[in-house]
Amino acid sequence: MTEQQRRRLIVICGPSGSGRTTLADAVSRELHIACPHEDAIKAALHDVGITTPHSYEIFRTLAEQQLANRVDLILEATFHGPDAPDLLRRWQRTDELDLTTVVCSAADGTRRMRILARPRHPAHAEADRQQLQDPGSTTDHTAFPGRLVLVDTDHPFADTLRSALTQSL
Repeated sequence: MTEQQRRRLIVICGPSGSGRTTLADAVSRELHIACPHEDAIKAALHDVGITTPHSYEIFRTLAEQQLANRVDLILEATFHGPDAPDLLRRWQRTDELDLTTVVCSAADGTRRMRILARPRHPAHAEADRQQLQDPGSTTDHTAFPGRLVLVDTDHPFADTLRSALTQSL
């Protein structure tokens, strides 16, 4: 299978307040690729009494279904669990994907300001509280397969978006 025939998976991740949702939405609009957000699934499930651990399973199942259907996809989530590199490696191999991981980062002060300023669903309160207590905790994304794109969202948004798009294609 040639590179042009391979389906594209762009994973946009990073800690809370790093700008990943804003960037994922903009990349989705620019590339016309669907982008399910784990946080949106988590909030909707919370509203009907389903707990957080189940939201990730549903998010993953939806992603796997679309990848199996050979659909280009952008996934926005933290992807911070120890199983994340293996999961992405399996998807890349099984679904013959052109995989890019875009890791968003921002200074701790910027992330703190964003977390405190944004309107949030109650489903995210605990995760936000943990991020405010320990903003320095991050995931080592160098073990992720495929291309790794690092973007600093402290820069002007147009520059961040251009960098993500240029390096993801």
